[in-house]
Amino acid sequence: MSLFSDYIDAALNGVPDAGGSLGRYKKQILREMQMQASSPAYKGMSEEQILAELKSRGFGSLKSDYRKYYDAACDKKRSRAVGASVALGSVAYILMLIVVYISVSFITHLWSYTWLILFGGITLGAVGLLIYSVKKALARGKGFKFLARFFSAVVVMLTATFVFLCLQLIFHLPYSWIVFLLGVIGIFAVDAVLMAVFGQKHKAVSYVFYIPIVATLLYVILGSLHAVPWNPGWLMIIVSLIIDIIIIIASIIHKSFAFKKEGEDVWKEN
Repeated sequence: MSLFSDYIDAALNGVPDAGGSLGRYKKQILREMQMQASSPAYKGMSEEQILAELKSRGFGSLKSDYRKYYDAACDKKRSRAVGASVALGSVAYILMLIVVYISVSFITHLWSYTWLILFGGITLGAVGLLIYSVKKALARGKGFKFLARFFSAVVVMLTATFVFLCLQLIFHLPYSWIVFLLGVIGIFAVDAVLMAVFGQKHKAVSYVFYIPIVATLLYVILGSLHAVPWNPGWLMIIVSLIIDIIIIIASIIHKSFAFKKEGEDVWKEN
């Protein structure tokens, strides 16, 4: 059906091309038009009549539709380029870490400590990937946001492990194990921030779960460091439970008002 091809060429005359996207789009549209034209509904109709019907049923704005197709092709090409850059950059970064590690080790002969360079470099790279994943998660779906939250927990624990190893192996500080408890608190804090940034639903439920755990960990940390006496330091946990009750009540009141307002809006519309 040359009439369809002529119509497609005329409708898309002068539009930009991105790596052959115009040719692919023309073939796709021609194939779709031919498939619909072969339908029994168009039996006995001339090509001109079929084309007029097709133009009124979705094929009348090819230029604007191609704009979406073109943008999607550009985004896909850009994503591939960014992915390749990240992959090559990661390989180069790891090679650089290995070179630095071996060089410093041979110069200082402190092999029992210099491996921390590798660990610290990996942790720093993980932090960079977390920032990148959070940026991507803001523009993508819920699944990617969950991965960003999970990856943040991994990064926090890697950082806590690195700090613990430095304090234990290099400075030989007592109570270095407290860093891991601070790491758990950091996980909850970062996750709470990410949930707020992502606009996560039902985040109040997570807050109610996090607050008593954080209070308990702080109680153990401050008690172990003798910064707060064990008694009455345990009142921190009671205060956290009171905060939970306040959050639950405030959440119920907020939802009831929201539900009431929604009902009033629906009633006004009707």
